[in-house]
Amino acid sequence: MILRHRIPPRAVSTFSRTMPTRLQTFTALVPLCVAALALGADDGGIGALRARLGALTPTGAGVGVVQVEAPAQIGGKTDDFAPDLALADFSGKTVTMVNSPNSVSWHSTNVAQRLYGSTLSLAPGVTNAWINGLFNWLPDMLKLGTGQAPAALPNTAVRVMNHSWAASYGAGNESLDREAVRRMDFWMTRDGILAVYGENNGAGSVRRPMMGDCFNGISVGRLDLQHSAGVTSPASDTPGRMKPELIAPGDFTRMATPLVASAAIALAETLKGAEFSSLNNTQRAQLTKSALLGGADRAASWANNAPVDGSQRGVATMPLDAIRGSGELNVDRAHRIITGGRTPGATTA
Repeated sequence: MILRHRIPPRAVSTFSRTMPTRLQTFTALVPLCVAALALGADDGGIGALRARLGALTPTGAGVGVVQVEAPAQIGGKTDDFAPDLALADFSGKTVTMVNSPNSVSWHSTNVAQRLYGSTLSLAPGVTNAWINGLFNWLPDMLKLGTGQAPAALPNTAVRVMNHSWAASYGAGNESLDREAVRRMDFWMTRDGILAVYGENNGAGSVRRPMMGDCFNGISVGRLDLQHSAGVTSPASDTPGRMKPELIAPGDFTRMATPLVASAAIALAETLKGAEFSSLNNTQRAQLTKSALLGGADRAASWANNAPVDGSQRGVATMPLDAIRGSGELNVDRAHRIITGGRTPGATTA
Protein backbone atom coordinates (compact mmCIF):
# COMPACT_ATOMS: atom_id res chain seq x y z
CA MET A 1 0.00 0.00 0.00
CA ILE A 2 1.62 3.26 -1.11
CA LEU A 3 0.68 6.33 0.87
CA ARG A 4 1.70 9.88 0.13
CA HIS A 5 2.06 12.30 3.02
CA ARG A 6 2.83 15.95 3.39
CA ILE A 7 5.16 16.67 6.29
CA PRO A 8 3.33 18.87 8.85
CA PRO A 9 4.38 22.56 8.75
CA ARG A 10 5.88 22.44 12.25
CA ALA A 11 8.24 19.68 11.19
CA VAL A 12 9.13 21.31 7.88
CA SER A 13 10.36 24.42 9.66
CA THR A 14 13.30 22.48 11.09
CA PHE A 15 14.45 21.18 7.70
CA SER A 16 16.98 22.91 5.51
CA ARG A 17 15.46 24.89 2.64
CA THR A 18 16.45 22.19 0.16
CA MET A 19 14.42 19.52 1.95
CA PRO A 20 11.36 18.48 -0.07
CA THR A 21 8.12 18.51 1.89
CA ARG A 22 6.87 15.19 0.59
CA LEU A 23 8.12 11.65 0.89
CA GLN A 24 7.68 10.65 -2.74
CA THR A 25 7.17 6.97 -2.07
CA PHE A 26 6.24 6.25 1.50
CA THR A 27 5.15 2.77 2.46
CA ALA A 28 3.55 2.12 5.81
CA LEU A 29 3.91 -1.60 6.34
CA VAL A 30 0.17 -1.91 6.71
CA PRO A 31 -2.60 -4.04 5.26
CA LEU A 32 -6.08 -2.53 5.37
CA CYS A 33 -7.10 -4.43 8.48
CA VAL A 34 -5.42 -7.39 10.15
CA ALA A 35 -5.75 -8.37 13.80
CA ALA A 36 -2.69 -9.20 15.87
CA LEU A 37 -1.84 -12.88 15.67
CA ALA A 38 -0.53 -15.01 18.52
CA LEU A 39 2.74 -16.82 18.00
CA GLY A 40 2.29 -20.33 16.69
CA ALA A 41 4.61 -23.18 15.81
CA ASP A 42 6.93 -20.80 13.94
CA ASP A 43 7.59 -18.67 17.00
CA GLY A 44 11.04 -17.27 16.29
CA GLY A 45 12.63 -19.70 18.71
CA ILE A 46 11.06 -18.25 21.85
CA GLY A 47 9.39 -21.55 22.73
CA ALA A 48 12.73 -23.36 22.75
CA LEU A 49 14.36 -20.54 24.73
CA ARG A 50 11.66 -20.63 27.41
CA ALA A 51 11.75 -24.43 27.57
CA ARG A 52 15.53 -24.36 28.05
CA LEU A 53 15.83 -21.48 30.54
CA GLY A 54 12.47 -21.46 32.31
CA ALA A 55 12.31 -18.64 34.85
CA LEU A 56 15.74 -17.43 33.71
CA THR A 57 14.49 -16.55 30.22
CA PRO A 58 15.39 -12.91 29.42
CA THR A 59 12.30 -10.74 28.98
CA GLY A 60 13.87 -7.39 28.15
CA ALA A 61 13.65 -6.18 31.74
CA GLY A 62 15.55 -2.94 32.23
CA VAL A 63 15.89 -2.32 28.48
CA GLY A 64 14.24 0.68 26.83
CA VAL A 65 12.88 0.78 23.29
CA VAL A 66 12.01 3.48 20.77
CA GLN A 67 9.15 2.90 18.34
CA VAL A 68 9.22 5.16 15.28
CA GLU A 69 5.70 4.97 13.94
CA ALA A 70 4.21 6.18 10.68
CA PRO A 71 0.70 7.62 10.81
CA ALA A 72 -1.82 5.12 9.44
CA GLN A 73 -3.62 8.01 7.71
CA ILE A 74 -7.05 6.50 8.34
CA GLY A 75 -9.67 9.07 7.39
CA GLY A 76 -7.00 11.52 6.27
CA LYS A 77 -5.43 11.89 9.71
CA THR A 78 -1.73 12.72 10.12
CA ASP A 79 -1.47 12.15 13.88
CA ASP A 80 -2.72 8.54 14.24
CA PHE A 81 0.52 6.89 15.38
CA ALA A 82 -0.25 6.02 19.03
CA PRO A 83 -0.95 2.53 20.38
CA ASP A 84 -4.11 1.86 22.37
CA LEU A 85 -2.58 2.04 25.83
CA ALA A 86 -5.89 1.04 27.45
CA LEU A 87 -5.23 -2.56 26.41
CA ALA A 88 -4.13 -5.01 29.08
CA ASP A 89 -1.02 -5.76 26.98
CA PHE A 90 0.42 -2.42 28.13
CA SER A 91 -0.61 -2.54 31.78
CA GLY A 92 2.23 -1.50 34.10
CA LYS A 93 4.28 -0.03 31.27
CA THR A 94 5.33 3.59 30.87
CA VAL A 95 4.85 4.50 27.21
CA THR A 96 5.85 8.07 26.39
CA MET A 97 4.32 9.74 23.36
CA VAL A 98 7.10 12.07 22.29
CA ASN A 99 4.98 14.02 19.81
CA SER A 100 1.56 15.61 20.12
CA PRO A 101 -1.12 15.80 19.04
CA ASN A 102 -1.54 12.09 18.53
CA SER A 103 -4.38 9.62 18.25
CA VAL A 104 -4.75 5.85 18.40
CA SER A 105 -3.71 3.77 15.41
CA TRP A 106 -4.40 0.06 15.07
CA HIS A 107 -1.10 -0.22 13.16
CA SER A 108 0.86 1.29 16.04
CA THR A 109 -1.08 -0.89 18.48
CA ASN A 110 -0.23 -4.10 16.61
CA VAL A 111 3.44 -3.13 16.33
CA ALA A 112 3.64 -2.24 20.04
CA GLN A 113 2.02 -5.52 21.05
CA ARG A 114 4.72 -7.46 19.23
CA LEU A 115 7.47 -5.12 20.34
CA TYR A 116 6.88 -4.89 24.12
CA GLY A 117 3.34 -6.14 24.85
CA SER A 118 2.86 -8.60 27.67
CA THR A 119 1.38 -11.43 25.56
CA LEU A 120 2.67 -11.24 21.97
CA SER A 121 6.22 -9.92 22.43
CA LEU A 122 9.44 -11.85 22.98
CA ALA A 123 10.30 -9.02 25.42
CA PRO A 124 7.27 -8.68 27.73
CA GLY A 125 9.49 -7.39 30.54
CA VAL A 126 10.02 -4.01 28.87
CA THR A 127 8.48 -1.31 31.05
CA ASN A 128 9.65 1.84 29.24
CA ALA A 129 9.02 2.75 25.61
CA TRP A 130 9.11 6.00 23.66
CA ILE A 131 7.02 6.54 20.52
CA ASN A 132 7.83 9.09 17.83
CA GLY A 133 5.67 10.04 14.89
CA LEU A 134 7.73 9.52 11.74
CA PHE A 135 7.33 13.01 10.31
CA ASN A 136 8.41 14.54 13.62
CA TRP A 137 11.21 12.06 14.12
CA LEU A 138 12.92 12.76 10.79
CA PRO A 139 13.77 16.43 11.52
CA ASP A 140 13.58 16.47 15.34
CA MET A 141 15.51 13.30 16.22
CA LEU A 142 17.35 12.08 13.12
CA LYS A 143 17.97 15.77 12.30
CA LEU A 144 17.65 15.06 8.60
CA GLY A 145 18.49 18.12 6.53
CA THR A 146 19.48 20.27 9.51
CA GLY A 147 23.26 19.93 9.50
CA GLN A 148 23.10 18.82 13.16
CA ALA A 149 24.01 15.47 14.69
CA PRO A 150 21.15 13.12 15.60
CA ALA A 151 19.52 13.92 18.93
CA ALA A 152 20.36 12.18 22.18
CA LEU A 153 18.35 9.08 23.02
CA PRO A 154 15.41 9.73 25.37
CA ASN A 155 16.99 7.49 28.01
CA THR A 156 20.30 5.68 28.43
CA ALA A 157 18.38 2.39 28.85
CA VAL A 158 17.29 2.48 25.18
CA ARG A 159 19.09 -0.22 23.19
CA VAL A 160 16.69 -1.03 20.34
CA MET A 161 14.72 1.07 17.83
CA ASN A 162 11.87 -0.34 15.72
CA HIS A 163 10.84 0.97 12.28
CA SER A 164 7.77 -0.73 10.77
CA TRP A 165 7.77 1.52 7.71
CA ALA A 166 9.78 2.02 4.53
CA ALA A 167 10.26 5.16 2.46
CA SER A 168 12.12 7.10 -0.18
CA TYR A 169 12.23 10.76 -1.17
CA GLY A 170 12.05 9.57 -4.76
CA ALA A 171 13.92 10.08 -8.02
CA GLY A 172 16.10 13.18 -7.97
CA ASN A 173 16.28 13.20 -4.16
CA GLU A 174 18.54 10.17 -3.67
CA SER A 175 20.94 12.33 -1.66
CA LEU A 176 18.26 12.68 1.03
CA ASP A 177 17.70 8.92 1.19
CA ARG A 178 21.47 8.48 1.48
CA GLU A 179 21.76 11.13 4.19
CA ALA A 180 18.98 9.52 6.23
CA VAL A 181 20.71 6.13 6.06
CA ARG A 182 24.10 7.64 6.95
CA ARG A 183 22.62 9.44 9.93
CA MET A 184 20.94 6.29 11.21
CA ASP A 185 24.16 4.31 10.90
CA PHE A 186 26.04 7.08 12.71
CA TRP A 187 23.42 7.11 15.47
CA MET A 188 23.66 3.35 15.98
CA THR A 189 27.45 3.54 16.24
CA ARG A 190 27.54 6.63 18.44
CA ASP A 191 24.91 5.54 20.97
CA GLY A 192 25.20 1.75 20.79
CA ILE A 193 21.68 0.92 19.63
CA LEU A 194 20.36 -1.64 17.17
CA ALA A 195 17.68 -0.50 14.72
CA VAL A 196 15.36 -3.00 13.02
CA TYR A 197 13.53 -2.18 9.77
CA GLY A 198 10.81 -3.80 7.71
CA GLU A 199 11.05 -4.55 4.01
CA ASN A 200 8.15 -3.66 1.74
CA ASN A 201 5.22 -6.10 1.58
CA GLY A 202 4.69 -8.16 -1.54
CA ALA A 203 7.02 -10.51 -3.38
CA GLY A 204 8.78 -8.56 -6.09
CA SER A 205 7.72 -5.19 -4.66
CA VAL A 206 10.05 -2.20 -4.85
CA ARG A 207 12.61 -1.83 -2.06
CA ARG A 208 12.78 1.51 -0.25
CA PRO A 209 16.24 2.69 0.87
CA MET A 210 14.93 4.27 4.08
CA MET A 211 15.93 2.60 6.27
CA GLY A 212 16.69 -0.90 5.08
CA ASP A 213 19.89 0.23 3.33
CA CYS A 214 21.65 0.77 6.68
CA PHE A 215 24.89 -1.06 7.40
CA ASN A 216 24.43 -1.55 11.15
CA GLY A 217 20.74 -2.41 11.51
CA ILE A 218 18.70 -5.45 10.50
CA SER A 219 16.34 -5.48 7.52
CA VAL A 220 13.43 -7.91 8.01
CA GLY A 221 11.26 -9.90 5.63
CA ARG A 222 8.42 -12.37 6.11
CA LEU A 223 8.51 -16.10 6.73
CA ASP A 224 6.19 -16.63 3.73
CA LEU A 225 8.68 -14.68 1.57
CA GLN A 226 6.05 -12.15 0.49
CA HIS A 227 8.38 -9.17 0.84
CA SER A 228 10.69 -7.01 -1.23
CA ALA A 229 14.20 -8.40 -1.68
CA GLY A 230 17.26 -7.35 -3.59
CA VAL A 231 20.32 -5.22 -3.10
CA THR A 232 20.98 -1.75 -1.78
CA SER A 233 20.26 1.01 -4.26
CA PRO A 234 22.81 2.30 -6.79
CA ALA A 235 22.69 5.65 -4.98
CA SER A 236 23.66 4.13 -1.61
CA ASP A 237 27.16 4.40 -0.19
CA THR A 238 27.82 0.75 -1.00
CA PRO A 239 25.46 -0.50 -3.70
CA GLY A 240 24.77 -4.21 -4.00
CA ARG A 241 24.50 -5.27 -0.35
CA MET A 242 21.85 -7.99 -0.01
CA LYS A 243 18.55 -7.37 1.77
CA PRO A 244 16.69 -8.52 3.79
CA GLU A 245 19.08 -9.94 6.36
CA LEU A 246 16.54 -11.95 8.33
CA ILE A 247 12.99 -13.27 7.98
CA ALA A 248 10.51 -13.79 10.81
CA PRO A 249 6.94 -14.93 11.48
CA GLY A 250 4.28 -12.32 10.81
CA ASP A 251 1.30 -11.84 8.54
CA PHE A 252 2.95 -8.66 7.20
CA THR A 253 6.42 -7.16 7.67
CA ARG A 254 4.93 -4.73 10.19
CA MET A 255 4.52 -7.79 12.46
CA ALA A 256 7.76 -9.58 11.58
CA THR A 257 9.86 -6.47 12.24
CA PRO A 258 8.91 -5.91 15.92
CA LEU A 259 9.27 -9.64 16.55
CA VAL A 260 12.93 -9.41 15.54
CA ALA A 261 13.28 -6.17 17.51
CA SER A 262 11.82 -7.81 20.62
CA ALA A 263 14.30 -10.67 20.24
CA ALA A 264 17.07 -8.05 20.14
CA ILE A 265 15.65 -6.49 23.31
CA ALA A 266 15.72 -9.85 25.12
CA LEU A 267 19.35 -10.37 24.06
CA ALA A 268 20.17 -6.83 25.18
CA GLU A 269 19.06 -7.80 28.69
CA THR A 270 21.39 -10.81 28.59
CA LEU A 271 24.27 -8.59 27.48
CA LYS A 272 23.84 -6.46 30.60
CA GLY A 273 25.34 -9.35 32.58
CA ALA A 274 28.64 -9.01 34.40
CA GLU A 275 30.40 -11.35 31.97
CA PHE A 276 29.90 -8.76 29.24
CA SER A 277 31.05 -5.76 31.26
CA SER A 278 34.14 -5.29 29.10
CA LEU A 279 31.97 -4.48 26.08
CA ASN A 280 30.68 -1.02 25.28
CA ASN A 281 27.14 -0.49 24.04
CA THR A 282 28.14 -0.34 20.38
CA GLN A 283 29.91 -3.68 20.68
CA ARG A 284 26.87 -5.15 22.43
CA ALA A 285 24.57 -3.94 19.65
CA GLN A 286 26.72 -5.46 16.94
CA LEU A 287 27.11 -8.69 18.90
CA THR A 288 23.31 -8.85 19.06
CA LYS A 289 23.05 -8.43 15.30
CA SER A 290 25.75 -11.02 14.65
CA ALA A 291 24.09 -13.55 16.96
CA LEU A 292 20.65 -13.05 15.41
CA LEU A 293 21.99 -13.51 11.88
CA GLY A 294 24.38 -16.32 12.82
CA GLY A 295 21.71 -18.18 14.79
CA ALA A 296 19.06 -18.03 12.07
CA ASP A 297 17.40 -21.25 10.91
CA ARG A 298 18.04 -22.11 7.28
CA ALA A 299 15.44 -24.06 5.35
CA ALA A 300 16.54 -26.83 3.00
CA SER A 301 15.83 -24.45 0.13
CA TRP A 302 18.14 -21.75 1.58
CA ALA A 303 20.99 -21.15 -0.85
CA ASN A 304 23.73 -18.67 -1.63
CA ASN A 305 24.83 -20.62 -4.72
CA ALA A 306 28.20 -21.67 -3.33
CA PRO A 307 29.83 -24.62 -5.18
CA VAL A 308 29.46 -27.90 -3.31
CA ASP A 309 32.61 -29.53 -4.65
CA GLY A 310 35.90 -28.74 -6.31
CA SER A 311 38.61 -26.25 -5.36
CA GLN A 312 36.05 -23.46 -4.88
CA ARG A 313 33.72 -25.49 -2.66
CA GLY A 314 31.90 -23.18 -0.25
CA VAL A 315 33.23 -20.01 -1.87
CA ALA A 316 30.22 -17.79 -2.58
CA THR A 317 29.96 -14.54 -4.46
CA MET A 318 26.76 -13.74 -2.56
CA PRO A 319 26.79 -14.22 1.24
CA LEU A 320 23.03 -14.55 1.79
CA ASP A 321 20.00 -16.21 0.28
CA ALA A 322 18.50 -13.77 -2.21
CA ILE A 323 15.09 -13.79 -0.49
CA ARG A 324 15.63 -15.29 2.97
CA GLY A 325 18.78 -13.40 3.93
CA SER A 326 20.55 -15.22 6.76
CA GLY A 327 17.43 -17.26 7.42
CA GLU A 328 14.56 -17.41 9.90
CA LEU A 329 14.74 -15.76 13.32
CA ASN A 330 15.73 -18.17 16.11
CA VAL A 331 16.24 -16.27 19.36
CA ASP A 332 17.16 -19.46 21.24
CA ARG A 333 20.12 -20.15 18.98
CA ALA A 334 21.12 -16.47 19.10
CA HIS A 335 21.07 -16.64 22.89
CA ARG A 336 23.21 -19.79 22.84
CA ILE A 337 25.76 -18.02 20.63
CA ILE A 338 26.00 -15.06 23.01
CA THR A 339 26.23 -17.12 26.19
CA GLY A 340 28.28 -20.04 24.84
CA GLY A 341 31.63 -18.43 25.50
CA ARG A 342 34.76 -19.34 23.59
CA THR A 343 35.35 -22.91 22.50
CA PRO A 344 38.74 -24.15 21.25
CA GLY A 345 38.59 -25.18 17.63
CA ALA A 346 39.86 -28.67 18.39
CA THR A 347 37.17 -29.40 20.98
CA THR A 348 34.34 -31.72 19.92
CA ALA A 349 31.08 -32.34 21.71
